[in-house]
Amino acid sequence: MKRIEEILVACLDDIKAGTATLEECLDRHLEVSGELEPLLRLALDIEKLPVVVPSMAYKGRARANLMEYISNYPVKLSRWQWLVNIISQPSWARAGVILLAAMVVFAGTGAGTAYASQSSLPGELLYPVKTSTEAWRAWIETDAAADASLQVEFASRRVEEMEQLSKKFSSAIPIAISGYEKNLEYALTYARTAGAVDSMEGIAIATTNQLHRLDLIEDTASGSPHPRIAQAKQIAVIAQIESLRHMSETKPIIASDLTITAMQNRINRAAGANSVGNTIRAENALRLFLKFAALGEEIRDNYAGTEAGLSIEELYQQARQTQQQLFTSFSNQVSSSLGNEMSMAFQRMERNRGYEPSNQSQKPGNHDLNSGSQYQGPENQSRGQSNQGQESGDQELESNQESGDQDQEPDAQNPEPDKQGQEPGNQEEEPGSQEPSNQDQESGNGGSGSPGGKQGK
Repeated sequence: MKRIEEILVACLDDIKAGTATLEECLDRHLEVSGELEPLLRLALDIEKLPVVVPSMAYKGRARANLMEYISNYPVKLSRWQWLVNIISQPSWARAGVILLAAMVVFAGTGAGTAYASQSSLPGELLYPVKTSTEAWRAWIETDAAADASLQVEFASRRVEEMEQLSKKFSSAIPIAISGYEKNLEYALTYARTAGAVDSMEGIAIATTNQLHRLDLIEDTASGSPHPRIAQAKQIAVIAQIESLRHMSETKPIIASDLTITAMQNRINRAAGANSVGNTIRAENALRLFLKFAALGEEIRDNYAGTEAGLSIEELYQQARQTQQQLFTSFSNQVSSSLGNEMSMAFQRMERNRGYEPSNQSQKPGNHDLNSGSQYQGPENQSRGQSNQGQESGDQELESNQESGDQDQEPDAQNPEPDKQGQEPGNQEEEPGSQEPSNQDQESGNGGSGSPGGKQGK
């Protein structure tokens, strides 16, 4: 005689496939129909349950109600009587404990069923039991930071499911990807609710590891990996960037370090894929690099001119040299449009190096405007050239003024009509008499550190 678990699996498969109804399944197995019917109905109901994220206040009240119920009703009930009592409760209470009821019922049918559900995959019979168990664990947790950690754990499970499904080229892999996206969204939501920077850091680190795991799935899957794996990697990067952005508000240097690590991982990935002739995979990795590079530029802009900004700049400029050299080694293998985007990204990284010298030039006593331009990119270099042109214009202005002075009428140029006919000794005194005026003019130009001062000229 078949075990009840085997009969349950067979009946649910037939019902889902449309080859049998619930009543027909019960008629086939009259000997166990009394025990089989409630299990079938409950399993079918679980699949129809919507995904709900209860509020923290509701979860707190539910936990308090549960503890009060346990203390007031210590009597041990039979499996079926307990289920009947749950069904007789008001709708809000019944919705709150239906997942726990599912766990108890399925656990009562045998330890093998509960164990099998944890290793089940999307599209398989016991997968709803697995996800319902996860939903129950999240539902009873009252701490937002702990909820965020749970969702990160569940997201890692979805990656494991993708790995198994990709080996089978299963059509159910979008289910795992959809669950992965929801788990990461919930994790970010709970982390924002908790206001815990450590939670955001945990998400950033976890998604880094998950992205690496997805890389391995691409590399080790027999044949070509499932095309949806690339979609999962995009989801991981979006969550990682979001967590790093929030983290940078209070830990900018650590967030920058993690961002640089992510950039290095992606460009290493691109170089490795290119070395085996996989241009498509290399270009996909470079596009993800550009996303992290944009985040890095955002963080640098936010902290430009601050003490933290100087430390961040040093990290990025050191990384830029290594990353740019690595990209240059295979840049001719990627499309011209993507190559241009990468070149522009590196130029922006290099141009931002001007923040530190620019801030130093504005400190008291520092009038060397050109010293901040030696490592500037094209935009700031043009500004430096403009400054040089201005200085040249100042010199030309002085020359024109001297020439104009000589062309003036005698009474305007010098009260003494025979000024130009002075002896050399008297001419030597002329630069000395004009020197303070010229120095004042040059000093005013050299101290103009703002764009407005330059435009005034």
